[in-house]
Amino acid sequence: MKKFGKLIFILCLVAVLAVTVAACNKKGEENNGGGGGTLYGITMPSSDIYTIGGEVPESATEGTTITFTVTLNDPENSAILGVTVEPTFDASYDIASNDGTYSFVMPASPVKIIIDARAYEEVLSDGGLTFMTSNPTTITVNGGNDMTWGGPNGTQLINVWEFGLAFVWGNTSNLSPRSYVTSSNEDVIPADAISDIKEGSKSSGGLISSASFYIDPAKINPGTTWLEIYLKSNNTSSDGTLFVKITVLPEGGSVEVETWTETIVFDIASGIDMDEVWFGVTDNDYASNTGTEERQQFMPGEYTYEDGEVSIEIEYVVGHEYSVSVGIGNTGNSYELGEGVSGGGSYQDGILTFNREGASVTIIVYNEIWRP
Repeated sequence: MKKFGKLIFILCLVAVLAVTVAACNKKGEENNGGGGGTLYGITMPSSDIYTIGGEVPESATEGTTITFTVTLNDPENSAILGVTVEPTFDASYDIASNDGTYSFVMPASPVKIIIDARAYEEVLSDGGLTFMTSNPTTITVNGGNDMTWGGPNGTQLINVWEFGLAFVWGNTSNLSPRSYVTSSNEDVIPADAISDIKEGSKSSGGLISSASFYIDPAKINPGTTWLEIYLKSNNTSSDGTLFVKITVLPEGGSVEVETWTETIVFDIASGIDMDEVWFGVTDNDYASNTGTEERQQFMPGEYTYEDGEVSIEIEYVVGHEYSVSVGIGNTGNSYELGEGVSGGGSYQDGILTFNREGASVTIIVYNEIWRP
């Protein structure tokens, strides 16, 4: 009987211990490693976008500093948008970052580390919104493809990299203020280098079908980044999101473009004195980092005039739009050449044909248009 009484006492003691352990496990695990205190679990994420480095334990006691690194596996085409710890707690425990190294102080509760990462793929058209093909995707520090008013108080013309957007949204009279352009790598293109989105000109009915924004080349740095471009109509349900990879070259850097040597032929009306007649061709999509000319000028004696025709040879950047100007002395008129010969090589036949006034014709300049 005495032995049985001892057995009952031992079983009761085990039961009490089991209840105590169960109570501990509701909050954490008792640290029996010699340091004392309760261990709280740490949940780490995993992804094929990034790799986590450092020795992160599965659990730690309150007040322990946890440090780890996050490295992108393809840094040119992905980005870390944020690293947080959940649940949120007192600010003294907030996560801190330093060039890819993150740390936080363990609270008195289990935590889950959240890594917001994105892998980018090019999207140039979405929901009727289009990134114009003439836009540059390789730009340079202190370069530009256009000019706008900027500088102190907006009173100075500055070089910019301008980007055009087109959309087919019926009945759109203006854009929503929710429209935006962001950069995935602000070390390359910071937020303050990107202008607000500017609406294009309105039709006679008060509708718009285009917009633009620019990047300040004085505020950017060499590298690669992805632009996320979101446009939304303010008075329709239409919207679209584009993703474009932008490469920034150091100042003076250049990018190769395909060029053709083309001939433009002008049919000159009889009775015109050619001694002071000049011709100019301007690249409307000129970019400073292509090594090409923005304007090609042909003065008397620099072109061929024979049998009432003037022939000039130009360097044509494939896909660019051009305009031509013709004049006598200090006077002249300009004519848009439309989309040029971006359609293909069939135009390389010695006479360059452009789109003008909706028709594909060889440029003909009549004396009543430009005679002074």
